[in-house]
Amino acid sequence: MSDTSSAVLTYDFGRRIFFRGAFFLSFIIILLGVLAWRLYEIQLVQHEELTGSVEGYVKSNITWTPRRGRIFDTRGRDLAISVKTPSCAFDPKLADLQGVDRMEVVGKLARTLQLTPAEMDRVYSGVMKKDSRFVWVKRRLNSEEIEAVQALNLPGIHFPVEYTRCYPQGKTGSQVLGFSNIDGKGMEGIERTCDSILRGLGGTRGVQRDAVGRKLADTGSALVSVEPGLDVELTIDSYIQDLTERELEKAVIENEASSGAAVVMDPATGDILAMAGYPYFDANYPAEFPARNRLNPIVASVFEPGSIFKSIVMSAALEQKVVTPTTEFDCEGGAWRMPENGRVLHDTHGYGVLPVATILVKSSNIGMAKIAALMGKEKLYQGLRKFGIGSRTGVPIAGELNGTLRDAGKWTSYSMGSIPMGQEVTITPLQAVTAYSAIANGGVLLKPRIVKNIYSQDILEEAVPVTPVRRVISPEVSQQILQMLKDTVEEGTGKRARSEMYTVGGKTGTAQLACNTAEIAAGHKGYSPNRYIGSFIAVAPIENPQVVVLVSVREPKKSHYGGTVSAPAVKNIIDGVLNYYKIPMSPQKKKG
Repeated sequence: MSDTSSAVLTYDFGRRIFFRGAFFLSFIIILLGVLAWRLYEIQLVQHEELTGSVEGYVKSNITWTPRRGRIFDTRGRDLAISVKTPSCAFDPKLADLQGVDRMEVVGKLARTLQLTPAEMDRVYSGVMKKDSRFVWVKRRLNSEEIEAVQALNLPGIHFPVEYTRCYPQGKTGSQVLGFSNIDGKGMEGIERTCDSILRGLGGTRGVQRDAVGRKLADTGSALVSVEPGLDVELTIDSYIQDLTERELEKAVIENEASSGAAVVMDPATGDILAMAGYPYFDANYPAEFPARNRLNPIVASVFEPGSIFKSIVMSAALEQKVVTPTTEFDCEGGAWRMPENGRVLHDTHGYGVLPVATILVKSSNIGMAKIAALMGKEKLYQGLRKFGIGSRTGVPIAGELNGTLRDAGKWTSYSMGSIPMGQEVTITPLQAVTAYSAIANGGVLLKPRIVKNIYSQDILEEAVPVTPVRRVISPEVSQQILQMLKDTVEEGTGKRARSEMYTVGGKTGTAQLACNTAEIAAGHKGYSPNRYIGSFIAVAPIENPQVVVLVSVREPKKSHYGGTVSAPAVKNIIDGVLNYYKIPMSPQKKKG
C-alpha cells in the first residue's frame, strides 16, 4: 500500500473515532443537563409536594411504651408486673397508597378480630378522619389473633408492643394494689398513688415503612427517650396478707356478716404488714367485680369504734395524771344517770366500786364516763387529737378519710358519756391500729408506712424512713395499758383471743350502726336496733410487742359481740404471724 493510501486510511479512522467520542460526550452532557434540571425541579419546584408525599407515606413515628414499674412485697415476691403484649393498629394513609379502600380494611379486621359494635364505631370514627395516621384496632392481642390478622396481608397494619399489667397473687392484696387501666395509668390503690413513680417515660422513634406498612429501618435516634418506671417495694408481706384475708373471710362467712376489714401492723416501725377488706376482687379482672369490692376499707371507710376506743381514752387520762390505775370509781350497779343531762348509762353487767385498771378490763361504760368527767371536754379532746383521731395518717393510699372528732366546743351534754365508750366519733381501721401501735411501742405515734423502698434497675433510689410523729404517752403509761389489755384477754371480755403460745393483750368493741333508710321509715331513730359492727384489736406478745391486729365484722347475724365474731380471727392471725417470724414462745406460756 502506498504512503498516500495509508495516510488516507489513518485519517478516516481518526475521523470516526473523533465523531464517535463527540457523540458520547454530547450524550453525557445532555444526560447531565437533564439530571441537573430534574434535581432543580425536585429540590426547588416540587420540594414541598414531594416532601409531604414521602413523609406522609414512607416515614412515620412509632411510640415506645415504657415498662411500668414492678411492685413487690417486703420479701421480694412479685405483686404487680408488666408483660409485653402486641396490639393491632392501622395507618389509613398506607392503605390509600396501595389503592385499597380503608373502610374495606377495617371491615376485614372487624370480622377477624370479632370487634364489638362499640369497638367498630370507635375504629370507624378514627379511620374516617382524612389525615388519620394511627388508629387502634384492638389492644392486647393473643397469638391466634395476631396470626389471623397477618394472614389477611392487609396494607397499613402493624403491631405496636405494649405492656399488660399482671397481678401474680390474684386477689391477694388487690385492695392495697389497686389496678391500672389499658393505657397503663394507675386507677386505685398503690397503682394510683405511686403512678408517677411506676409509669416511666414513653418515647417515639422515626421509622421507614413500605407501602403495606412493614417497618424497613429506623430513621434516627429516639425523638424522646424511653425510661422504664421505677420499682416499688411495699411493707406488705404476701404470706401475712394471705393469712389475714383467709381469716377475715372465714369470720365474715361463719357469722353471716355483710363485710369485714382487717389490718396488721408492726408497732415498732409503723409498717403495714397486711390490710384487707372482704369481699375481695381480683386486680387482673377488676371490671368483673362490683366497685364496692375495690374499696380499701382500711383507709376509705370509717366506723364508730365502740369499746376498742376506751384504751385510747384511758391512755390520755393516765398520761394527763387525772387518774392512776388504782383510782376507784363507783360503777353504780350497772345503771347511772348523768347529773348534767339526766341520761342513763348502762353496763352489760352490774359492777360496784372498781379501780381504773378493772374498769378497762370489764369495759364499764359508767366507769369510763366518770373518768372522762374528771378530764373535762378540752383535756379529753386534746388527748384524743394527740393520738391522731380525726386526722388522716398520711399513708400514701388513695381515698384515706379523716374520721370524725368534733371540736370540744361543739360537743353536746351527751358527748361526755358517748365519746368515752366510742360513740359520736368515727375512725378508720388504720387509725385504730396506729393508735394502738403507739401504746404498744412505748408511747410514740408513728406515721404508717406501706412504701418501703424505690428502685431503678435494682439500684436503690429512695428509702422511705420510719417516721415518728410525736410522743403521745410515756413508757410507764404504755406498760400500764398493756397490762390492762393482757388482763382483758385473760380475765375479761377478750378470752377468745387467748393464745397457747403467746401473751396477747386486746380489747373488744361492739358498736351499733346508725339507722339506715328502712329503719328510719320504720320509726327508729339514731342507732339501729339490730345492726352492729363487732371488732377486736390486740397486741402480741405483751412482753415484746411484734404485731398489732384489728379485725372488724360488719352486720354479723349469729352474734354481734366483737369478742365472739372477731377475737378468734385475731388470735389465729397473731399465732400465724409470730410463728412465721419464729418468735419464741412467751415465758409465761412456758410456765403454764
